[in-house]
Amino acid sequence: MSFTLQASGHPDASLRRQPLPARLRLAYSLGAAPDTMVNTALNVFLLYYLTSICGLSPALAGFAVAAGLVVDAVLDPWIGMHSDHCRSRLGRRLPFMLGATPVLLGALVLLFALPHIEQQWLLFGIVTLLCLCIRVGLSCFALPYLAVGAEVSDDETERARIITWRWTAAVTLSLATVLLGFGLFFKGEQGIARAESYPAFALTLALLIFLMAAAAMFAVYRTLGRQHPPPSHERGSLGELLREIGQLFHSSTFRVIFFTCLLATGAQSVTQSLSLHAYTFFWKLGGEQVQVAIVSLTVGLIVGAPFGGALIKRLEHRSTILGAVFVMMMAQALPPTLRLCGLLPLEGNPLGLFLAGSQLMAGMGMTVAMMALMAMTTDALDEHEHRHGVRVEGFYFAGWTLASKAANGLGALLSGLALQLIDFPSKAVSAGAVSEIPEHTTRLLGMAYGPGAAMLTLATLMVLTRYPLSRQKHRAIMAELQQRKGLAPL
Repeated sequence: MSFTLQASGHPDASLRRQPLPARLRLAYSLGAAPDTMVNTALNVFLLYYLTSICGLSPALAGFAVAAGLVVDAVLDPWIGMHSDHCRSRLGRRLPFMLGATPVLLGALVLLFALPHIEQQWLLFGIVTLLCLCIRVGLSCFALPYLAVGAEVSDDETERARIITWRWTAAVTLSLATVLLGFGLFFKGEQGIARAESYPAFALTLALLIFLMAAAAMFAVYRTLGRQHPPPSHERGSLGELLREIGQLFHSSTFRVIFFTCLLATGAQSVTQSLSLHAYTFFWKLGGEQVQVAIVSLTVGLIVGAPFGGALIKRLEHRSTILGAVFVMMMAQALPPTLRLCGLLPLEGNPLGLFLAGSQLMAGMGMTVAMMALMAMTTDALDEHEHRHGVRVEGFYFAGWTLASKAANGLGALLSGLALQLIDFPSKAVSAGAVSEIPEHTTRLLGMAYGPGAAMLTLATLMVLTRYPLSRQKHRAIMAELQQRKGLAPL
């Protein structure tokens, strides 16, 4: 196989009609590790670590996490555009991934190894800086990585297979992160309240992520011959960046994808950020029951992958994601609402099993929804090429991740503000502290964690009804694109 990239035409279009070798598909799928494992660690442990271990006020913790995400989200289009236009002997994606890895992993280790700092604003500044390094590092790795997955094949079945493998790897690694935390580093007496366990946890994650990122970068290098060449014109100015952003948001397909990701991810961010607080103080579960509930969500993410892969190949993407988001909404809203209304009297292990089942369904719904959303994004890229005559995978996924990160930032901010508004105490980690939290505070916590987050999910359903790109329309677009390249229809 030749890895020479040519600057004009579609010289490698025939390669993109062939299935990707399984060994490369597996190696590529491991590239989900940086984004998945880092985000799982941050979403599950960070807010609790900052407020209950480091003593940072909930509002400042929320602002610190949100600031890193928001600044990164603003930079994403710039990163995506420069990834699309990059010219090097390593292609246009790999240089970004190579440079991002050490920055990302170094900042992750430092974030979970903070020294004891009494001054709130100094601690806030350090956390904000490290969060920003992590988020920018993730973007510089994940945007090119996702772009490669969208450009190495033009075949609908192979694209679905790549998405399925990548998602399965992602959720498996998410489960591994949770199990590594609760099953090894936070196991036993004090559990997540044991401050000295966090640095070792982060260092172990960093080593594992490095190995899997290296495998993915090898796969990206070996697929250079399949990847699209950069656009013929030079990378753009600020004016071109704004023009390309305008093209994205001019597309009704992209707008639906963007706001679906923004709302659904925001809702899930609120739920995840408050999960440890809710399980401990609202549901009053023990340590092992909390672990089962959190692991059940990740198991649901894995179990849902085969269903998601089958559904996105057979059904309209809009129908698939509508059903999946509805399941997510019910799993978010129903258990806390029943509890608040006095209709869920379960306690102890029966309650833990009930919540584990609910989280299993939420995870399955989330998997199907995210896989369908990825498929919709790839279809939207084909629509963009059909309209404008250029492939901009990095820029398109920058818009997608911009929505995701802005939503995560919003979710973290809302979660921190919610804890502050309900006067939730910092460092409420001891077993006896559960009974010291006022009843009205725990009820407000339950409302924010469940029905509050579900309102954002309900808005997602309303946005999805506007999705315009049907399967039939997409197939017509692909047939015309193949004709332009001098190839027979797929």
